[in-house]
Amino acid sequence: MPDTGLVDGPRLLEMLFPNPVCRPSLRWLKGQEKNHALPFMRIGRLIFYNPPRVMAAMEAKTLAVKGRGMPK
Repeated sequence: MPDTGLVDGPRLLEMLFPNPVCRPSLRWLKGQEKNHALPFMRIGRLIFYNPPRVMAAMEAKTLAVKGRGMPK
């Protein structure tokens, strides 16, 4: 994914999840923001995201979860 600069929440979800059927909601994104699970930038009241950084954070989180496996 090329560096596209900063985007708002709806645009970020469109970029990361092109299929609307599989796309999480804006509410999910706001929850991730609240938990500081994804990187974001606040400018005044507005929230912006850098798509490559968000994708890297999601991939790192996925790798961390993959290593846990199922409990025995």
